[in-house]
Amino acid sequence: MDRVEERMTEQQAADQVWDALMKLSEIAARSRHQQRELYPLIRQIVDAVVARGVRAPGTGLFVPCPVCNAMVGQRCITIPGHILHDSIHPERVELCKETIGR
Repeated sequence: MDRVEERMTEQQAADQVWDALMKLSEIAARSRHQQRELYPLIRQIVDAVVARGVRAPGTGLFVPCPVCNAMVGQRCITIPGHILHDSIHPERVELCKETIGR
């Protein structure tokens, strides 16, 4: 290599991890959940990253849903009496912000 690679900052690395996990969850959803084994893998990565002190985006996607029991990385499902915002229950977003979110 002629060019010296720049080292990424911790924040850049964290952003790349969360971006990759978002893409994995989208791939799993597009497969109509035929790739269900992706969700436990997403959970393992989230747990490892959070254990290293990296805060998750406050989207709610990276914690299980307390309303519909959606897995980490999985979008929420409609439950009567509970609204969805961008396919996520607001209670899940709050849980994420309180526990692992930024």
